[in-house]
Amino acid sequence: MALTLAPLPAHADSINENYWIEVSYFRPSVDSAVYVEDRTATIPATVIDLEQDLHFEQHASAPTVHAGLKLGNGFRAFFEYFSIDRDAQGTINRDIHFANLTFPATANVASSFETDTYRAGVGWDFLTGKDFVLGAAVGLHATNFAITLEGEASFAGQSAAFESRRRSALAPLPTLGIYGIYQVTPNLRLQGRADYLKLTLNNASGRILNAEAALLYELHDNVALGLGYRHVDMRLEIAKPEWVGGIDYRFNGPHVVLRGSFR
Repeated sequence: MALTLAPLPAHADSINENYWIEVSYFRPSVDSAVYVEDRTATIPATVIDLEQDLHFEQHASAPTVHAGLKLGNGFRAFFEYFSIDRDAQGTINRDIHFANLTFPATANVASSFETDTYRAGVGWDFLTGKDFVLGAAVGLHATNFAITLEGEASFAGQSAAFESRRRSALAPLPTLGIYGIYQVTPNLRLQGRADYLKLTLNNASGRILNAEAALLYELHDNVALGLGYRHVDMRLEIAKPEWVGGIDYRFNGPHVVLRGSFR
């Protein structure tokens, strides 16, 4: 059972909520690099900087949904989903070897990179006071990656022709984390969390750091509006039938949060 130091004041009761949902608009700056091998290829795959090589925009928009509920005895469950989809088209400045295709320098290449992220877990409030909560969490951070390149390319040394390749892979990583809530005033609340893990599995290895903080103002008993900042850093090596290669994916930036809670 979580340690309780004192009850919350009547007005600063938002950390005693039993259910909550947050809808955010996230505007991150993105830095991403990928490479995709082919098991039969004799030429090593190119590590593709999506922003530099394929002319992806560095900023993206990502609506986010985060929900949770208390389970009793200091335990809580949470779920989150967000998606970042980007596409680009332009002339490349160097040869790119991708999934046994070679896109030559000066080729016009259309590309897309899509990510769907699911995060779920259970936390335990190991320390609570009249105006704060500290907890630890275990969870799963799973991202489905999909990348497509198409344009004039050569395959296995043949003459160039229009080619298209798409690769996708689901990368689930368990995480360990901490979270905290501090009721600054009866209507002002500071909350944050951080998750991290580095792991090697049979067909994947990688690390993830996911950290976020937000300051929310309670407009009504059940509604709060706030501003926050988020940083995510993922590095993965994958050896699956549909994708052999690696992903280096970092994004960070501000977000606006609308929160509804119920007691």
